[in-house]
This record gives sequence, structure tokens and C-alpha cells, in this order.
Amino acid sequence: MADHHKPDEEGTTRAGVTTVVHCWSAPRSRSTALLYSFDSRSDVVALDEPLYREWWLQQDSQVVTRPYAHHFVDGGASFGHTNDEDDEDHAVKQKWQRETLSLDERIRGAMESLPHQEKNGIVVCKHMAKHWSCVGSPHQFVSSPT
Repeated sequence: MADHHKPDEEGTTRAGVTTVVHCWSAPRSRSTALLYSFDSRSDVVALDEPLYREWWLQQDSQVVTRPYAHHFVDGGASFGHTNDEDDEDHAVKQKWQRETLSLDERIRGAMESLPHQEKNGIVVCKHMAKHWSCVGSPHQFVSSPT
């Protein structure tokens, strides 16, 4: 669990506790359904496979191919007709940029995005077991970033 202090609408800071749950799963399991169940709660932010890009970059790009590889590596989608004011285009850009963040950065961002009305919150990270190779030390899962 990590303590976090978040200003409310009036700018005052309120203390809260965020619990970070790391769910390690196998492909084709029910882990995505579990993730969506957690994500439906107002006090939860769910991260789906936050280590995927890092794992993919470790693989041989000739063996593990993806049609979105250049977006994934560069952290941005290249649209020929993008209007910066378009909310949909902006959301897509944010998605690809988010993929370039480290696990700790993504967890911190999720903690910051928890609703202000919730004193305490939960961040659920759903990982695939094959992404374990991206983890420098299992000790990083003993406590969450503060």
C-alpha cells in the first residue's frame, strides 16, 4: 500500500491509502474479465498488461510481429489527417504515449487519476506470466511506489 495526498476541488490535501494489486495470469484465462470487474468500481484504476511493451521490445521483431509495432516502439500513432483538437485522436495518442512509461510511472499515474471523492483507492495491474522477464526484482512487488 502507498500513502498518497491528493488535493480536492478547493485545493486542500487529503490523505489516502492506495493498494496496488499485481495479478499474474496465463493467456486465455479469465483475468481480463476480472480486470474489468475491478475497473467497474469507482475507487479502482485498472492497468492491462503494463509490461507488454517492455516484453515485446525484448523479443526478436522478426519472430514476434505486430501490425502496430512502429506506434508501440515510438509511443505515438502517426495520422496523416490528425486534428489536435479531436478528442478521439487525442485519446489514441495518449494511449500510445502511455505505453512508453515504466511500470512505476504507470502505477503513479493511475494513483493520481483515482477519483478525488475516494479517500482510498486500488490500482490493479494485470500481467501475463511471460512478462515476468521484465521484472528486475520480485522485491519491487512487496511495496508499491510512494
